[in-house]
Amino acid sequence: MLLLALAACGFSNLPNQDDVYVEEPLWNPAGVVATVDGLYTPLTKSGGLALVRTDGTYTQVDLGDAVVSSLSLAPDQQTLAVASTSYSCKVYDPDVADSIQFLEDCDTDLRVTHHQIQALQNGSVVAVASLEGPYDALRWSDDSRFAVAWPDVANLDGVSGVVNLTSVVVIDATTGDANTIPVGFAASDVLFSASGETAVVLSQNSVAVLDLTTSPPSRSVTFPLTLDPDQVVTPVGVALTPDARYALISTGDSSDLYILDLEQRSVNMVSLSGIPSAMYLDGEHDRTLFVYGNRARVDVVEHEYFDLESTVLDEPMATVSGASDFVLLSAPGRRDVYAFDPDSKEVVEFRLQSPLLDVSVSPTEEFAVAFTVENGYGSRPGMEVLDLRDGRGRSFPYLLESRGTGLAFDAFGSSLHALVLQEGVNYVYSLDLYTAQNEQIDLAATPVGIGSMPAGGFFVTHDEPLGFVSFLDPTTGNIRTVSGFAALGIIDPVRVTVEAQ
Repeated sequence: MLLLALAACGFSNLPNQDDVYVEEPLWNPAGVVATVDGLYTPLTKSGGLALVRTDGTYTQVDLGDAVVSSLSLAPDQQTLAVASTSYSCKVYDPDVADSIQFLEDCDTDLRVTHHQIQALQNGSVVAVASLEGPYDALRWSDDSRFAVAWPDVANLDGVSGVVNLTSVVVIDATTGDANTIPVGFAASDVLFSASGETAVVLSQNSVAVLDLTTSPPSRSVTFPLTLDPDQVVTPVGVALTPDARYALISTGDSSDLYILDLEQRSVNMVSLSGIPSAMYLDGEHDRTLFVYGNRARVDVVEHEYFDLESTVLDEPMATVSGASDFVLLSAPGRRDVYAFDPDSKEVVEFRLQSPLLDVSVSPTEEFAVAFTVENGYGSRPGMEVLDLRDGRGRSFPYLLESRGTGLAFDAFGSSLHALVLQEGVNYVYSLDLYTAQNEQIDLAATPVGIGSMPAGGFFVTHDEPLGFVSFLDPTTGNIRTVSGFAALGIIDPVRVTVEAQ
């Protein structure tokens, strides 16, 4: 439980000093979003939104009377979509209308929920799209103009009213225009063409193609994935070829790869080696790769004739991450990591000292850093640096104080640093991957997350009740801390508008 002592000089100029007891968290350190403006932070208790800037200042974003549901950052890294709700109260007695200002004043059965998505830039609302329901799962087009939103079926508990599960909403972020388009039951993902003219929507048993060039945007075609109404086909992976002609769909219950020709409006099939656990689109070389959690092979499908080439591995790999000239194949819980060249079919094997947690490739693609579980050297968790430069499969193990929880890379001049967070450890471990020189950058509180800022530098979040963020300049090691922002709006009740009946 958190006790806040609120004085008369602050927090909306309260007339008297008072105490507020808060049991639920005021903010979620894992929910922050970094933009060119600063760090947007949802205020989970008040329902508001804070903008924390790298200069140490912070403000509450004016969203009117809306309560934040979710955030989604556009590719331009400056436009933020805020899914939110606001409330009105039905009033049948005109004499009591003036007495209703806040949500707590309105009986539950008289409340009306309104949904919207607000587009923010530089801390201000630039467009508002009113929605017919809680469409709070969202994807952006590459040019940051269009967003497609749909109901997140997994997070509808507690949502009142009727929710349409067969439609998506296309939002024009420049105007706020929102258009509802039927696509199929339970949309789960959206993919945009590079031109931004087409959106492909995955739903259970079907795939819909949206034309974003029409006014308003419209559905051009729907591809059924099965003609048997008793069969459920749920897409788990999708890739759009670079020319935007074909959509490749993999499913969780079949080894068939659906190839949708968006121009000829036809569907073909390719048989994969099994049910894939992951797929990766290599747009630069116009091909798609597949790995399998229970089969020791990797498949490469080229996009001209959709021929498949299969390469046998020593062990099954469950995940695939891309680089320019190779892909990295890995599987949490296993000790092998493979660097695979799809052209030569050469496999470079890295043997870890301990089972893998996860692995990340540096932005220069010269190294990868893997976090591992507790090993035989004192039963401590570890980290391994994989050298991807010479094809010799060399790796360099490190013991950590505790399990790695966050990783960021800093490429500056002739140095390349890996910045590492460890669970319960109050410093950032900075390792130069070129020279192996390292330092510990002390923090004022225990970190829980790390990420990069679009304008340069890094942020570190700390699980402190009133909000705590450190901004780190890796070139100097300087740290600026910001705290207290999570208390913004804590005493401001949710307002409602009155609907006279």
